[in-house]
Amino acid sequence: GFCGAFVLESSIVLVLELIRGPTLDQLVGAAAKRAEPPREWPARSFFAVVGIARALQHLHAHQPAIVHGDVKPSNVLMEPVVRNDIKCTYFSAKVTDFGMSAVLSGRG
Repeated sequence: GFCGAFVLESSIVLVLELIRGPTLDQLVGAAAKRAEPPREWPARSFFAVVGIARALQHLHAHQPAIVHGDVKPSNVLMEPVVRNDIKCTYFSAKVTDFGMSAVLSGRG
């Protein structure tokens, strides 16, 4: 997420967290190359979908609402997270690339 910002000469510099993981596009592509999907794939898929839905719900809940405008697998970074309670590594989805985002000026 957002960590901070500062002005450097005439530019605004954003400081964001470093995500050490593939994009959703890369992750799905790697899984598709395997003869058999990993047994933990359903859990990983569930956490990815929930993460994307939560991110979009957060944006849409703002007043006025924010629309991402370019949600696609290459704009979702997948951060590996180890879950010992379910004995697998799943991926926390991070929606990125807000270049096409817009603030809705009104409803209706």
